[in-house]
Amino acid sequence: METNNTLIDKNESKVPSALNLAFKWALVGFLLFVIQTMANMYMNNGEYNPRSSGWVQMLVGAVILFFPITMAVKEYRDKELEGYISFGRAFKTGFLYSILTSSLTLLFMLVFYNFIIDFDTFIANQIDVTVQILKQRGMSDADISKTLSKSPAFASTQWFTLIMVFVGTLIFNVVADLIVSAILKRTNPNA
Repeated sequence: METNNTLIDKNESKVPSALNLAFKWALVGFLLFVIQTMANMYMNNGEYNPRSSGWVQMLVGAVILFFPITMAVKEYRDKELEGYISFGRAFKTGFLYSILTSSLTLLFMLVFYNFIIDFDTFIANQIDVTVQILKQRGMSDADISKTLSKSPAFASTQWFTLIMVFVGTLIFNVVADLIVSAILKRTNPNA
């Protein structure tokens, strides 16, 4: 008598991994992000100012957020899963994409802050922009000083900024993933 020691039935096909597609599209999304970041610097006379984006740059950012994750899930669904994908599997694919993109972005920003721009000057400029915004809102100099003194000292350190870049990128990508997964899910009527 022959015993079957495998966990997968021979008649059941193994579902291909989404990791390769997620990585491919994470590279695409990452490269688009790098291009947008460098274009931001070019349009601001060589200074990096993430607050300077107008509606066009925000629109480009939305495309960069949604296009690669949509393509990763769609390509996985259409090429690997014969046109059908559950919400969970679509979300898992997008989540892999999100982790990879966030990690690549973290590495880029580490290089960016240390070799492309002067991080301390960048933080000083961001504080100046914040002061100008608070003055435009009608706050007095004393209130502005009081407000700025309440922010913790670690909030302007590079490691804190890098953590916020990673977490922020991950959150935005996961929200986009939820939206894309809900739109692209397609259940197999024969299953």
